[in-house]
Amino acid sequence: MKTPVGIMLLALLPLAALSAQATPTPAAPAPGTTTTQPAGTTPSAATATTPAQTSPTAPDLSVPVDKKDKWVVGFCAFNAERLPGEDLYLTYSIPLMLKNQLAGLTTHVLKGSERGLVRKDLVDAELEKVDQAITGFFKERDALLLNATGADIPSPQAVDDKIHAAQLRRDFLTKLDTSLIKVADKKPIEVKEGTGVGKLFDALSIPASVFCDRQGIDLLVGGMVREVEGYILLDVWAYDAEAKTVVVSYQDAARRDEVYDTVPNAGAQLTGLFLGRPWATLSFAPDPPESQLYVNGKLLATGQTPVLYLEPGTLDIKVTAPGYHDLTRTMTLADNQDSSLAVTLDKEKAGTVIITSTPPGADVYEESVWMGKTPLALDKPFGRTRVNITQEGFYDKPFSVSDTSPAGMSFVLEPDTVSRDAIQKKARDDFYNSFAWFVVSLPIPLFSYAFALDSAVQMNEMINQGNLSQARTAQATANFFYGAYIGGTVVSATLFTWMLFRIIHYVSVSTRTAG
Repeated sequence: MKTPVGIMLLALLPLAALSAQATPTPAAPAPGTTTTQPAGTTPSAATATTPAQTSPTAPDLSVPVDKKDKWVVGFCAFNAERLPGEDLYLTYSIPLMLKNQLAGLTTHVLKGSERGLVRKDLVDAELEKVDQAITGFFKERDALLLNATGADIPSPQAVDDKIHAAQLRRDFLTKLDTSLIKVADKKPIEVKEGTGVGKLFDALSIPASVFCDRQGIDLLVGGMVREVEGYILLDVWAYDAEAKTVVVSYQDAARRDEVYDTVPNAGAQLTGLFLGRPWATLSFAPDPPESQLYVNGKLLATGQTPVLYLEPGTLDIKVTAPGYHDLTRTMTLADNQDSSLAVTLDKEKAGTVIITSTPPGADVYEESVWMGKTPLALDKPFGRTRVNITQEGFYDKPFSVSDTSPAGMSFVLEPDTVSRDAIQKKARDDFYNSFAWFVVSLPIPLFSYAFALDSAVQMNEMINQGNLSQARTAQATANFFYGAYIGGTVVSATLFTWMLFRIIHYVSVSTRTAG
């Protein structure tokens, strides 16, 4: 007679339970050791800092680890309420201004309460994983008891061991001293970008908490823009995903053409939230432009920097640049104070060089700047600079000076035997003369050509009238003037070429003898 399978399984269940009671539960090893302890006891949370992975069913007694090495920020487009179509651009232009204003912030300091929330979230996440695992193990054991057959299928006892290990993990986490979880005091700020205008996220259509969980964002900045009786109302908020609440809410109102003036005030409130500490700003404007700024021994800026976010208090300032003396001073910045540092460094001197000339009293120019008359003590530069000595009646003497130049440099100026003015005047006069001769020569070919044409016309008329003797006379006259035309054209062309040569010579002489 055949017995139904269901009745047989029900009959076997009590035997399985007795077998589980008769078989001792494997002992859970203590953290970092291979020793065992009674199955009913729970390891001390204060000493459990490493996992004991001796077998698949050994309890995981490791302290959760914060694997998030960055503090992630997101900016989303603002929502619009009763906003005319021509003002919809404010919903993305304002958050973009805030994003740019806060772009210089690089590090977020996690306060004690914030680190406590991170630790709590880590433990809650681990507990959720353990609870899901325990639920899965119970389903697996029930399935084995009801359906599984075969030697290669895990026994109910093996699944019970997994359940026991998971329960030990859960008990460990609930009693864990969360201060043992290491969370960094500071994290670099990362701005997560969306796919909207200016790489913003789209305006929120779901709860901020859900959005932050999906995107892995720690702080989300959003807002609302609305129009009321010609005024633009601005509401800027920041949602903290760890605290699960809005931590900044800035509201302001302005006329349409003044709404952008309110954005820096909103950014100032967000600045402290981003930094996680008190702050003050410092603008750096040095001379020379390549100067470097050190604050409390750390290099913070090279060259002009509009905004530096510093901790309030007394700061040791040092400004350096190659070839210049260092500048050191102490500054005290108050909380939320905006300060500026405009400095001019003094040049270092690599020594002096004495410049003399024969004859003395010559003018000395350094990079076109008059420095004095010889003999002259000139500071050596770091690098190389151009110097020129000039004296009326003598040729210029250009040379260079550097930090490796000798202590003294002497020059003998060569006399200019021909006056520069005389050279220029002669070249100018030659050009004017050549131009005058060219102008005088122009009427010869012009009038000769006209007379030749008139004589030719007269010759044709005499031939038509049959007066051959006068026709021959007119032909002779035409030939004479045509010859004068050819000769005059050649002369004018020659004089034009000579005039071009003289003007080129005049320009060349003027350039060569200038200054």
